[in-house]
Amino acid sequence: NIGSGGTAGTITYTGSGHGSDRVINLAGSTGGATIDSSGTGPLTFTSQPTAAAGAKTLTLGGTNIGANSLPTTSLAGLADVLTVQKSGAGTWRINGFSSPKNAWSVTAGTLLVAGGITTGDQNVTVSGGTLAGVGPITLQSTKSLTVGAAGSLSPGLSGAGTMTVTGILNLSAMAGGTGKLNFEMSAPASSDKIAVTGTAQIGTGLLGLNDFVFTDLGGMTATTYVLISTTGGITGTLDPANRLGSIGSISGALQINGNNLEFTVDSDLDGIPDSYELANTTPPSATAFNPSDDLDTDGSTNLQEYLAGTNPNNSDSDADGFLDGVETKTGTWVSASDTGTNPLVF
Repeated sequence: NIGSGGTAGTITYTGSGHGSDRVINLAGSTGGATIDSSGTGPLTFTSQPTAAAGAKTLTLGGTNIGANSLPTTSLAGLADVLTVQKSGAGTWRINGFSSPKNAWSVTAGTLLVAGGITTGDQNVTVSGGTLAGVGPITLQSTKSLTVGAAGSLSPGLSGAGTMTVTGILNLSAMAGGTGKLNFEMSAPASSDKIAVTGTAQIGTGLLGLNDFVFTDLGGMTATTYVLISTTGGITGTLDPANRLGSIGSISGALQINGNNLEFTVDSDLDGIPDSYELANTTPPSATAFNPSDDLDTDGSTNLQEYLAGTNPNNSDSDADGFLDGVETKTGTWVSASDTGTNPLVF
């Protein structure tokens, strides 16, 4: 038993590595428990923890960066909020965890999600440190995995992989802060990815290539990589000054394409992807466009046509009698279709 009444308790391990079948029981009503693994080897538990009634926190801490772990845990009968907090510079691995009111908080170190976690009506916050792994991380549709200004995400376990999230992925604060999205890259099917059943929020003009740390594992090809896929769309816009760069030998650009955030090849780093230039030039060329030119004299440059999703060779892409350059100049780039409003009124 750790904790009693409103008093919290701590177990500190300083050995060379140990596996235990002991049951950790959070016995306090509101007093939580801390497991501190700060030895030279990891601490692993094979029996799932239990918890008495009352809202409390289980803190996984310490400095050991080995495979400290809890087994698959289900606390289906617990009616109160149980917060699992990752603190300290070390690493803890979660092989599966669920309860009806299961909040998660990462403040330091690494929390590696190797099996599904289900949060019920609670949220997941990463204010510091790194949330890594594959999940799935399952939240209610109105609840969020929120990465703070100093928090980071790293899809994959021992290598590249896909982190799956159900709910809302909120990266807005991270995009304006020091946190990072850590991706290992190889062939498209062997590269890191975040897959969201729901929406992803990236802030307004904040997320850019500098918010990513890409590790080139070799085998990258000149194609489009889906970094974040969603079913509900991307809310927000990219940092226009931080879209272009290279991963290994591949030069490219970040883009929002439908419901996905992608890194797509842009061999001349002019802000217009090769695929768009090839589709709109005769003979096809990946480098022929000058971003500042206006080929169809509709008032929009080639770069603006790409960003608006219009045809740089057709001044009226939707054939409604209005020039693309008029329809899209509403103060922000929104659509080339007729909105029924005066596009010249800002």
